[in-house]
Amino acid sequence: MTKHLDVVDSFNLYYSYWQFLVFDSTLGNPGCVWTSGHIRQGFAKRDRTASFATLTQNGWASVTCKRGDIIDLEQYDRVIALTIVVRSD
Repeated sequence: MTKHLDVVDSFNLYYSYWQFLVFDSTLGNPGCVWTSGHIRQGFAKRDRTASFATLTQNGWASVTCKRGDIIDLEQYDRVIALTIVVRSD
């Protein structure tokens, strides 16, 4: 059984350099240093920021942000769950 997730926002995102970032806007340098381990897992993370690898060098992605608990994980090919504390000014 899948719980209903509330859609918070949907938008198109341009990504480049094989990655996109989610970060706290107060960080001066939100980028992460990628190690071979990060490359294998598909993301790099540090305090208040995370970088996610993409399948192509650059392009557009359709993003939908949802809020709620995901119960039925079997319907997804891959799930990455990270806790990232961000602030908004």
